[in-house]
Amino acid sequence: MNDTSTSKGVKADSFDIIYKRILATINCSTQVELAERLEISQSSISDAKRRESVPSDWLMKLHDKFKLSIDYLRFGTGSIYNSTHDKPNDEGVFERKEDAQERLDSLLNQKTG
Repeated sequence: MNDTSTSKGVKADSFDIIYKRILATINCSTQVELAERLEISQSSISDAKRRESVPSDWLMKLHDKFKLSIDYLRFGTGSIYNSTHDKPNDEGVFERKEDAQERLDSLLNQKTG
């Protein structure tokens, strides 16, 4: 699944925005943290950055492990979670969209690196 594909006629956000939304939502600051949380290699993250495409297996892991909404991750719309009854028991994930948005805004104001 390419991060520029559409859902319901809406184009997904850019790789940089989706990547930072993922970091913000699961409260990661570095590639190392993200790799650990998603149980992937750091080189996988570097490859995704180079291709500027969020791999579909990342989205599925975020959906399955953290119960995050794929539409929220790709488009920034709707609830962070699939439903209000579907929140994970993981301390590192924001429960309120406002908290994740605040973290995302902070990340977006930083230089990409």
